[in-house]
Amino acid sequence: MARDLRLCVTGLSRAGKTAFITGLVHALCIAPRVPQAFPAWGAARTGRLVHARPVPPQGAVQAIEAFPYEANLAALRAESPHWPEATNSVRAITLELTLENPPGLALRALDRVLRRADAKQRETRRVTILDYPGEWALDLPMLDQDFAAWSQATLAAMARPPRAALAGSALAAINAINPAQPYSDEAARAAHLAFVEFLEAARTQGRLALLQPGLFLRPEKVGGRAAILAQEEFRFFPLPASAKRVPAGSFAAVLGRRYQAYRRDHVRGFFDSLRGPGTTRQVVLFDLLGALSSGPEGYADASAALTQVAQAMRPRMGVLARFFGGAVRVLYAATKADYLPPKGRQRLRAHLDMLLGGLAGTQGEREQARSLALSAIAATRDGKDAEGRPLVAGCVRDRATGALDCGVTFRFPAPPAGPPTARDWAAWEAAGLVGFDWPEFLPDPESLRARHDLPHLGLDEALEFLLDGHA
Repeated sequence: MARDLRLCVTGLSRAGKTAFITGLVHALCIAPRVPQAFPAWGAARTGRLVHARPVPPQGAVQAIEAFPYEANLAALRAESPHWPEATNSVRAITLELTLENPPGLALRALDRVLRRADAKQRETRRVTILDYPGEWALDLPMLDQDFAAWSQATLAAMARPPRAALAGSALAAINAINPAQPYSDEAARAAHLAFVEFLEAARTQGRLALLQPGLFLRPEKVGGRAAILAQEEFRFFPLPASAKRVPAGSFAAVLGRRYQAYRRDHVRGFFDSLRGPGTTRQVVLFDLLGALSSGPEGYADASAALTQVAQAMRPRMGVLARFFGGAVRVLYAATKADYLPPKGRQRLRAHLDMLLGGLAGTQGEREQARSLALSAIAATRDGKDAEGRPLVAGCVRDRATGALDCGVTFRFPAPPAGPPTARDWAAWEAAGLVGFDWPEFLPDPESLRARHDLPHLGLDEALEFLLDGHA
């Protein structure tokens, strides 16, 4: 049984990675004191987890920015609580776990002969949690596409709504280039700038998710946007189809080489760096409620992004097997489950399962995946209205004044278990849920001061799945 475990956490479109990791670390640290808060997590329920604490990282992880767990916890427990600030860089935190194991058969027999109490065996293990941007996960499917296939798919998407409304300048600059003509750096710079600006507009204005290369949108690790535009290695963009025989020194040849180098050095290289000395597991967070409220086009785009990442991460046939080998567990979680009452959470998970197309719940020699609807830090409580109908209640911050109102109730409709129909979209639009600006729920300050643990929904199930065989 491996002593070291690495959990790699990513999230798509405002899924709440920082809150998830903060809640996960706090659960590990507090579970020995309040095991009743985690009934689905065997190590806590049985008392096997004796102690857990953050410790200095070892090896290559020392060079990674530290995840600010203590500062995040302080922000949540402040007199005027607020969610921790999200960042777009790779961050890491390591915890040391002390576990108590039951004695083996031979030792138990000896205890009976000597009439002594069962001996307890303790061991120490380490869990390192790595937080990385979801945009980088969206580059994984590129490993199964050559430059021509990626170009064809990208240009076709840019020509269709909703991207077409934002892609005019980029498509004009790209289509002005003959892929078979000798490479011109001046033309390449102009087209590359237009392509990067399109990606940025698609993310901010269009609120789209399926955008590649992800490093162009989250370029912090290579020196920021200026580096992406200035360095030749990043100066590539999709090109129209060209003849099968690509002339040496042409646009197609030069950009194709840069695309291949990007896949090798930045996509494959990064995911190879995630591998730890022991077991590696993945967590993919998804804001399904946010995707639905963005309307049919935004929902379709976010769903396609999730399914492409899920296919790429499928260990038996996907690219992660090339990095990690063996069994790779992947947890897919629809976050913000506390926005819905219990039956709504069940539908949220069912909808996520539908999007994953059977990938979650698979078991095999080399693959295990699971889906959950969860809130690592729940900010609402379940309630009922005067007629007995379920709703959620909680504290909401007024964005204009910053004041916290802790008497707010909501009844958001549950997502359908299957694909949304035209009738679903029409009903949501009539109710004002398409384009809906979700409120900023925050944990009740008085409730947090009265308890050691952070309220959660489903985090114990996530821990049981991710740490099974380790803690």
